[in-house]
Amino acid sequence: MRLLTAKEVSKAMQVPLSRVYELARLKLIPSIRIGRQVRFDEVKLREWAESGGNCLTKSNTRNAAQ
Repeated sequence: MRLLTAKEVSKAMQVPLSRVYELARLKLIPSIRIGRQVRFDEVKLREWAESGGNCLTKSNTRNAAQ
């Protein structure tokens, strides 16, 4: 398993670093917390992107809208 940093994800997705952290905080992209650090499983992130980048669960959609 290869874990990516938020900076690597930001570069790959071509979005600001702050947006990557926001998506992780809202649980809109698959992420792993290791203490205070946030990491992203490369395989799960790729699967998420290939599925169209949809929210992980329906409840997250409601939470993100609030």
